[in-house]
Amino acid sequence: MGGPRKTFCVLGVARGGTSMVAGLLHQLGVNMGARVDPSNQEDIDFLTHRGIRRIFWNRAENAKRKEYIKHARSLISARNASYETWGWKDPISSYYISDIHRLLINPHYIFVVRDAAAVASREMKHSGDVVAGDSINLMGRALKEYSDCLSFVSGVGSPALVISYERALRHSLDTVKLVSEFAGISSLEPGRREELAQYIQPERNTAAFG
Repeated sequence: MGGPRKTFCVLGVARGGTSMVAGLLHQLGVNMGARVDPSNQEDIDFLTHRGIRRIFWNRAENAKRKEYIKHARSLISARNASYETWGWKDPISSYYISDIHRLLINPHYIFVVRDAAAVASREMKHSGDVVAGDSINLMGRALKEYSDCLSFVSGVGSPALVISYERALRHSLDTVKLVSEFAGISSLEPGRREELAQYIQPERNTAAFG
């Protein structure tokens, strides 16, 4: 990819459509990691927290938080040295993005939002362990994480694009155009644009290509 250096971070919540956007970026030529899980487009090297959110807010686990932030900063430094443009997607990056933002070169944030009830439903289906009240708790967590993302992107002053998952499904060609232009790709062949639009499908259960 030509043009100025950029770093892309896909923000949002788990089961909220971030895999769709990360997959589009990858297919547009953005390096989204050397080790990416094809089922969800998550950068495995950023997942050493193992999805355990409490290490970022529980004071008793502050040592684990510091260890992870150190690891993330090391990853960023290495990728800045290796790539002109790169990005990553981690469904809980909202918990640590403010700790690493200043290390990112020309950061561009894509904030993906989805109906919180649908997020909770997908999370319960994924876990397979549903108890009374889970949907309300999961909705609350999703809304808190969305609020954190919004506060961050609105206050940081970096370029940001907001993508509605529901609107993306209804207007897939427009979504491809929005993401590609935000990535600095001003034109796509019509056939390629339609091919990428086919990747935007509801409840695919996988973010793998094809």
